[in-house]
Amino acid sequence: MPISTIYRRELAGRFPRRLRIGARAVAWYKSEVEEFIANPMGYRPSNSPARIELRGYLPPSQA
Repeated sequence: MPISTIYRRELAGRFPRRLRIGARAVAWYKSEVEEFIANPMGYRPSNSPARIELRGYLPPSQA
């Protein structure tokens, strides 16, 4: 999938949101990517408390 499509889908809530894990690194929750792969047309992001709590998280060395 082209990166531009990923960006567009992320903004629309149709692709898992990335987590910044460093100055030039991002990651996704494996479970959310697996949900997307299982149903790309019907994907909607998770609202689990753990997911919400970690948004915008940076390790102490990066903060």
